[in-house]
Amino acid sequence: MVFVTLGQTPRDDVIPELFKIIGKTLNYKEIGLLDDPSNIEKAKPSENEEFLVTRLRDGNEVKLSRRWVEKVLKRIPHQEEMTVLLCTDDVNIDGCILPSKILRYFASIMKPEKLGIVVPEPGQIEMVRGKWKSIARDLKIVSYSPYTHIFNDLSILKDRDLVILDCIGYALREEEFVKKYTEGIVV
Repeated sequence: MVFVTLGQTPRDDVIPELFKIIGKTLNYKEIGLLDDPSNIEKAKPSENEEFLVTRLRDGNEVKLSRRWVEKVLKRIPHQEEMTVLLCTDDVNIDGCILPSKILRYFASIMKPEKLGIVVPEPGQIEMVRGKWKSIARDLKIVSYSPYTHIFNDLSILKDRDLVILDCIGYALREEEFVKKYTEGIVV
């Protein structure tokens, strides 16, 4: 099994929790787009560019140009093992399990009337609106960073049937925190 992160490896904030949830530890390797430190500067988004958020090895949050991420992901050599992208953005990478597709499929079968989405940064709110607007007519999006723990007014999620934490960086502790602000299901 191979995990591909937009940030730096190891993703000790994600992978151990994932194995805890599935109840089994598997042999795996990790590939990080920012494992080469020179990529941090190359990946910086311009002022009005769409961006994604990830974590560096030291736990700090970093913003990456969405366009740069898509370009670099296409250059990753094909892996023989099952490959999981540790990102919930709609990035296409052949031969990868894409959490974005799993989350959207789950949300569509839940058929929420009122959907809440949580993203790491306020600057991502409009970027993800198009991704989720077909799932529910009543859509509210708010930011809460799993890396800095800075958040907007999460109380707008109170009446949501379903709340999606739209970033792999959210751990169970962030899920529990968001549950304090909503009566709906948090995933």
